[in-house]
Formats: sequence, C-alpha cells, structure tokens
Amino acid sequence: MTHVPISLLLVLIAPVLAIAAGGFLYTFRPRLVHWPMLASCAVVFLAALRLAYLVSTRGAIDVLLYRWAAAWSPGSSWLVDFGLRLDGLSAMMLLLISTVGGLIHLYSVGYMEEDASFGRFFLYFHFFYFSMLGLVIADNYVQMYLFWELVGTASYLLIGFWYHKETARRAALQAFLTNRVGDLGFLAAVFILMAIVGRGDSNFTDLFQLGASINPTHLALVGFLIFWAAAAKSAQFPLYFWLPDAMEGPTPVSALMHAATMVTAGIFLLARSWPLISLVEGLGRFVAAVGALTAIGSAIIAVTKTDLKRILAYSTVSHLGIMAMGIGLGKIGGAMFHLLTHGFFKATLFLCAGNIAHAFLYGGDDGHDGDQPAQRRRGRDSLPVGSLHNLLLGGGRRGRRFPFGRDRGPRFHRRSLRGHDESPRRRQRRPRGRPRCPAQEQQRPRRHQQLGRRNQLRRPGLQHDDQRRQLLDP
Repeated sequence: MTHVPISLLLVLIAPVLAIAAGGFLYTFRPRLVHWPMLASCAVVFLAALRLAYLVSTRGAIDVLLYRWAAAWSPGSSWLVDFGLRLDGLSAMMLLLISTVGGLIHLYSVGYMEEDASFGRFFLYFHFFYFSMLGLVIADNYVQMYLFWELVGTASYLLIGFWYHKETARRAALQAFLTNRVGDLGFLAAVFILMAIVGRGDSNFTDLFQLGASINPTHLALVGFLIFWAAAAKSAQFPLYFWLPDAMEGPTPVSALMHAATMVTAGIFLLARSWPLISLVEGLGRFVAAVGALTAIGSAIIAVTKTDLKRILAYSTVSHLGIMAMGIGLGKIGGAMFHLLTHGFFKATLFLCAGNIAHAFLYGGDDGHDGDQPAQRRRGRDSLPVGSLHNLLLGGGRRGRRFPFGRDRGPRFHRRSLRGHDESPRRRQRRPRGRPRCPAQEQQRPRRHQQLGRRNQLRRPGLQHDDQRRQLLDP
C-alpha cells in the first residue's frame, strides 16, 4: 500500500472521534458536546492546509486503504475498495469545507446557546460536516455514493431539527424525498459503471482511462444519470423547489448547507465526472442550458419574495445554475472558483440573516416560543457587526469600486441601528393637506396617539405582556 499522509487520515479520523466523544458527553453533560467538535474543526483545518501544500508540491495522491467487499467466481471477480483521492479539486473543497464549516461551528455555539437541544444539534451538525469531508476525498463512485447518502441523511435530520413545528417536518420530508429521486439515478449510474468495468471496480482513475472505449449508448446513459443526481442535490430545474423550503432549520444549518455542503455536492459530482460527461455528444450543452434556465428563473422568483432567508435561498439556486452552466461549457476552473467564492460570501450572508432575525423577530427562526426581550436586545446590540459584514460582502460581491461599492444598504443599516423607531420628528409629523371630512379630522389625533403607544412597546423595560396591554388600552 502506498504511503498515506497522516493529514489525509486526520480529515476522517478527527470528526469520527469528535462525534464519539460528543455522544459520550451527551449522556451526562450535553452543554459540553461542542468542545470535541470545535477541536475536530481545528484539526481538519490544519490538515487541509497541509494537504493543499502537498498537492501543490507533489501532485495528486490516490491511495488504497483496504478492500471492504470482494466476491470471486471462476471467470470473474467483484471488488469494492475504500481509498482516498486528493487532487486540486478535492484540496480546494477541503479548504472550503474546513474553513467555512469551522467558523459556522463557532457561530453556532452562541446561536444555539439557549436551545434545549443544544447537544443534539452539534451531533447532527458535525455528522453533516464529516459526511461532506468523506465525499470530496472518495476515490471511487461506490464510496462517493456512500457519503452522498450520509449527506442526505444528515440534511434530513437538520432541516427537521425543530420537529415540533409542522413546517419543519414537511420541509425535511420534502427535501429527503426529492433527493431520493436524484439518488436513484446516481445508484443506477454506479451499477452500470461497475458492470462496464466487469470486476466491480469504480475507481475514478480506471474509469476515466476506459472512457473512450465504453459503449456510447451506455456512456450517454451514465452521464445523464449523473447529471440527474447532481440536479437533485444542487437544486437545478426541475428539482429546485426543495431548497427554499429547507430554510425551516436553524440558520447555521442553512449557512453550512448553502456554502460548503449538500448543494455544492452536486456541482462537485459534475466536476469530478467531467471526463465522462465530456465524451457524450451534446450532454455538456444540455447541462449548460439547464443551468442557465435555473439561474435566470430562480433570480426572477427571488425578487418576488419578502422573507430574507428565502431570498438568499433562491440566490443560492441562481448561483448554482451559473456553476452548472460553466461546467457544461467546459469551464471547470471558473465554475469551481465561483463555488469557492460563493461559499464564503453566502455563509456570511446567512449568518448575518440569523443575526437580524434575532434582533428584530424575538429570535426569528430559533424555534423558541414566547416573548424574549433580552434575546432581542442582545441581537440588536450585535447589529453593527452584522451590518458591517453585509456591507463588505454585499458590495464586494458586486465588484464595485472602493470601499466595496455604493449601495442603499448602509443607509438602511444606519437607520436600523438607531432602534426600531424612526426619528421623533418624523414620527410626529402630521400628513399634509386638509381632510376630506370632519370624521377624518377626529380620527387623526386618535391614530397618532395609538401609534405613539405602539412605539413604546419597543422599550427594553417592558418585560411582561400585561405592561404591553396597558399601553394599548385606550
């Protein structure tokens, strides 16, 4: 067996040990579950840096760890190996997942602090993280399919994390069933490839070398099935509808899912399988056409939405369509570079959306019931940081001139940082013009008096509902 770098083994061993330690802590100290996860993220990040250096200096690494399934008959053999492949594509994905995933883990410690299922969340969350790491360093299609299914299972658990909500349960089931439609195509493609090779081996290197000798009909079928699986996972038309509804999970889940896991898995599959897809006449143009349709259609839908996280979700679908279009046109480097940049700015935008939800909506999507003025004040106090990140990431993404572009967003943030109310002068301003009838003249003072009382509801000192009712009583 070829020498295996320790850093490559740590990418899988560290998360497994962290999940095992977290499961042990969950039984008696669930509030400490996050510590092994954070340590694992730090180890994986350092290992990813080391592996990126090895790839840049020594080239690709493809090692066989062990043979985990084998069958022999007099005329043939059937083998399934477990190995690890590290090249430029997987090294880039490792850096993205480890960096963005580690920061989102750190953010989640504070975001989920008051949730009763804090320990369970981190067990599910790190399992999601581990599954995506295993997917990007797999060296054959069987192994990739195994981690592909683990990613889908983890997403089902996290989207329906607050299972006491009917909308969360429905969104989790919808995402799970939609992805099963695509996974069926992936499974069929894997079986066809194993049958083509004859010995059950689905190693990427061996298959890509045999690509030109494969029957064109079989190759076209495999290419279309792989794209169908990627379209379901990466929310391409017509299987895009599950992703906006998946916002029912906690905001850190949405950030990790849209930035570095789940939806990027389909784009990674297309990029990894491009040596086979490029051999099919017209399939690349078909992928590009579907990607362009998805990008334009989802962008149009996004401008009709008012919910912040749904707008970001349709934005993700649009960007994934651009990536698919780039891969279909053969621009693998450009598509993967866009995936890398999209992962960083979309994760930040989702985390800022969670910050805003905490500030203005009593915790927004945090799944808690009842009034939480203290939580709202903490979120409002953190708005300057979130506003700065939104300004930098939003303006920088548009490529405007220094300092990151001119936009109306900062004006909104400056106004929002003064509090939920507008200025006293603007609030007391009376409408211009004379009323049409005496009844309107009598109603106006009453209406302004009522608005003044409602604005007092936002005072930090109002801790109980009875105080609010007193203000609203005539």
